[in-house]
Amino acid sequence: MSLHLVLHALAVKKHADVLALAEFTGLTQAELTHLLAGAAASGRVVAAQGKYVLTPLARLALDGQYTREYADLRANAAFVQAYTSFEQINIQLKSLITDWQTIEVGGARVANDHSDASYDMRTIDRLGNLHERAGKILAQLVTGPYTVWNEMAFKIYYLLLLVISAIILRHFAHVRSIERS
Repeated sequence: MSLHLVLHALAVKKHADVLALAEFTGLTQAELTHLLAGAAASGRVVAAQGKYVLTPLARLALDGQYTREYADLRANAAFVQAYTSFEQINIQLKSLITDWQTIEVGGARVANDHSDASYDMRTIDRLGNLHERAGKILAQLVTGPYTVWNEMAFKIYYLLLLVISAIILRHFAHVRSIERS
């Protein structure tokens, strides 16, 4: 059992119950309950209404532990390059999601009603490009030495890839429905 893994999961999830943490970490609910009780007793987490959150000091300590815990990955040049590439794609994805949900009208961003098929197609083209690049980066990220982190990273990045795919499929269904009307 790894307290570090549980604290890291809380850093990612921000505010989570035992079930969500079990799904994220792969630990059993019994293991998590035991680890969280100890973390709460030592002031690392705060429990409220069945959910847990890191304390500010625990977050600082956790950030300091990352250097030690992930030294092997940080020394892996291929992983670092792939992770840096992923971070660039992540920034572009956030921008793309904003562009899908909103459109500029008269200098202001407003909700996209998807009535401008040309705008939507340009956005979905960008998403397709991003999807292709993300797939290549995911392959690079999961080919390093096996660790719990690699498995968790794969789950996170694979989920991102699935979300991108779902957005693409949703868009094409939307475009087809417009074309049929």
